[in-house]
Amino acid sequence: MQREETIWLCIYLPLTWAVELSHGMMNTVVGPSQIYLAQNVGIGIDRINFLWSFGFFGYLFGSFFTSAILKSYLKQTWMKLAVMWFCSFFGGLFMIALPLTDNQWVLFAARFLQFVCIGGLCTADNSLLVFMLGPKRSRPLTLALHATIGMGFLLATFLVKPFLPAVTGDSCGKEVSAGADSGTAEEELPDTSRIRYPFLVVGGWSVLSSLGFLLLAAVPARLAMPVFTPAAAGVGERGDKAELFPTAVSRTAFLSLIFAYFALTCGTERIFQPMMYTFGLCGPLGLEPGRAVVTDNTYNGGFMAGRVASIALGAYVEPTKMIACSLLMCTITAGVLSLVSGFSVLGLYLGTFVMGFFVAWQFGSAVNWTAKKVDVTGKISSVFFLGCGVGSTVSPVAGGYLFTSHLGHMSIMYLTVVCQAALCGVFALVHVMTRVWSRRRRRAAAAAAAEGGDIAMQ
Repeated sequence: MQREETIWLCIYLPLTWAVELSHGMMNTVVGPSQIYLAQNVGIGIDRINFLWSFGFFGYLFGSFFTSAILKSYLKQTWMKLAVMWFCSFFGGLFMIALPLTDNQWVLFAARFLQFVCIGGLCTADNSLLVFMLGPKRSRPLTLALHATIGMGFLLATFLVKPFLPAVTGDSCGKEVSAGADSGTAEEELPDTSRIRYPFLVVGGWSVLSSLGFLLLAAVPARLAMPVFTPAAAGVGERGDKAELFPTAVSRTAFLSLIFAYFALTCGTERIFQPMMYTFGLCGPLGLEPGRAVVTDNTYNGGFMAGRVASIALGAYVEPTKMIACSLLMCTITAGVLSLVSGFSVLGLYLGTFVMGFFVAWQFGSAVNWTAKKVDVTGKISSVFFLGCGVGSTVSPVAGGYLFTSHLGHMSIMYLTVVCQAALCGVFALVHVMTRVWSRRRRRAAAAAAAEGGDIAMQ
């Protein structure tokens, strides 16, 4: 990499980390705040979780649209940076709008548009790292990117805590079911006016951070975005990766399993992010808000620690081993949580920390694993985020429904066990498939080389 490209990259990386920090906070601020947003618009727990579904439906749209245009149509550097600015700037504005409305459909629409921007931002950010550095050299930076999002998850829990209304789990039912036409006396409802301040801070951070991309687009022409080329790649990065698939059907099967993997891992994340505060406050433990929000602290603290640890491990440990370890630990932890979180506060705190730590490995490691198999800089990159979007759209609604159903509050823990067990099966299957295809390809290459040698000798 030339000096001009190195300087450009050193400017770009802090900018993208800054906006991804706000992305992480945008996700998590809504978790402990959602029952108060529900009060603002007059709906209950089972319906406020649609806020996440509308959001990640927008994520699907933004991811797909960005992946379709980023490499094929946005050829110039300033165009790629303009996408980053647009997504960060307007994502921040929609964040500011969320706590200011008293209409549920305006709330859902704002969340949808916000996540159109976030989906575009994540797709562009991850794709550009591989586009600039290649699948191998980008590996630690991809993990660092997701660690920054994890840091945003954790910071948001501390940011929102001072502004939570002073209510207890005993008033949880009144609190979440109240609305403009509920007939509930106003004095029985907690004051939610202060909950807007974390949204204003996070949205403002995203708007200000986005301006850096405009400045980078205006830097002197002698600075240039690095571009990865196979000719300059090291061993393990060259070649036509499409040859992995013996047929078009096998390629479709591979992409379908990758889609399912990301749907399940992001689905697990979205069980915990929206519901942990609600589980602590309104669940079997009936914790007061200050103790209930600790579940968000422990989960997101573990998540950030896991992302940071994955950066160090990613440089030395193969993605396959990291994914396998993560899946094993998450499945065990989900089982433990389903047994103890209904009666043990300490068990809930420790379990959510461990779950957050190991589930944090799953996304970035799987991106790196896939990048070793196929080119992820074009339209195929949308598979990650489309899968993630589908899982993130379905699981919050499923979690909210189960939480308020006759199955009881513990049902969201059982749902986590099911997701992680299914995830183990999906990854085992896709791993075995790719190993078989790789062996066939090597045998075919060896046979072709031997045949060519025989012809040359004759």
